[in-house]
Amino acid sequence: MKARKVLEMGCRWNIGDGNKVKIWGSKWLPRQNASRIITAPRLLGPDSYVSDLIDPIERKWRVELVQNIFLPLQAIDIMSIHMATEAHADYVIWEPETDGVFLVRMAYRLIRRAHFFHEGSPQATTSGPT
Repeated sequence: MKARKVLEMGCRWNIGDGNKVKIWGSKWLPRQNASRIITAPRLLGPDSYVSDLIDPIERKWRVELVQNIFLPLQAIDIMSIHMATEAHADYVIWEPETDGVFLVRMAYRLIRRAHFFHEGSPQATTSGPT
C-alpha cells in the first residue's frame, strides 16, 4: 500500500484523447505540485472528462470553454498541453522525470522530500528539494 502512495504522488495523466481522465479529481495538469484542478465544477458536471474540453475534429482545446471554466493560471496550463494530431489513449507518466519513465532513485527522493515537509525534520532529507 505504501508503494502505491508513492506512485500516486509522482504520477499524473498524459492527455491523449481525454476519455480516461476526469477533469476534477484526476492529476493531469503539467505542474508538479499543482496537477489537479482547483476550480469548482461549473458549466460542466463534476464527473466530466478532459475529452469534453477538446475539439475532437480539430484536435485543439476548446479555448473559450476552458477560459470560461478555469482560473486564468489553470487555463494557461491546460492550453499548454500539446495535442497530438492523431488521437491516442491517455496514459500515466512518472512526472519527476522529464521522459516520464519511473526511476527508483526519484521515488526515493520523492519519499524523503514528502517526509521532510510532513514531519518538518531537517534529518528527514539529506539532498534537499531537487
